[in-house]
Amino acid sequence: MSFTLLHHETGPLGSFDAWGTGFSYKYDACTNKLSIIRTKEDARLLSVDLDGFSGDALAYTTHLEKTTQIKALMFSGCTTIDLTETFDTQKLTAIVRSAAIFAGYALNLEQHHFHRFSRGFRESCSLEEVYIDNLHKQGPDTELFKGFVKTKRGNAVSADGASLADVLTHLSEKIVQDLIALEFGGNHRRTAHNLLGASFKLSTTSRILDKSFIPIHKLGGIRESAEEIKNRHKD
Repeated sequence: MSFTLLHHETGPLGSFDAWGTGFSYKYDACTNKLSIIRTKEDARLLSVDLDGFSGDALAYTTHLEKTTQIKALMFSGCTTIDLTETFDTQKLTAIVRSAAIFAGYALNLEQHHFHRFSRGFRESCSLEEVYIDNLHKQGPDTELFKGFVKTKRGNAVSADGASLADVLTHLSEKIVQDLIALEFGGNHRRTAHNLLGASFKLSTTSRILDKSFIPIHKLGGIRESAEEIKNRHKD
């Protein structure tokens, strides 16, 4: 089972309406803009220009919706996948704008636009170099991916894996386990702070790309555990 988004086309050029959890979306193919609407109030929260993603607006929107659900899990302590239940409108706008950036990261990687991803990610985290690529196919349906992160001080970590999600997860872990210690050792605390942000961004993007990670399933598991605890107390 993979993450899907309910939608229907509203025009011959590719315009569509879509519905998520707490949000609905309207994509206008003529202007190449995606409106993100807070469903309960039927009010537009913000508009995203999809330049560079015009042919993949639905895939982008699906990644965006999954990102909002992942962020809802994070900020609510895994009690909801509806981000609109967690923040007021002012804070919500900033968080959804951040989610829109993550959706772009995920789509660029999914479509193997590695240079575009690397350029944007490197600049956002003040890194010297970020490299993601697929090396070769190990079999008819198997690829090998490689990732590399280098700081402005020259410290670096690398990782590989059978999927992009695996590579991002491994890079995120190595940044925390190895790279930050090296940067702190040199008393470059701001760089270490940036690396924490990079680790978080890689980990989040990994979850977006991981087809087996379905946010509502994580929520369901927690609810089931809570119910089991409640039943035990009754006994």
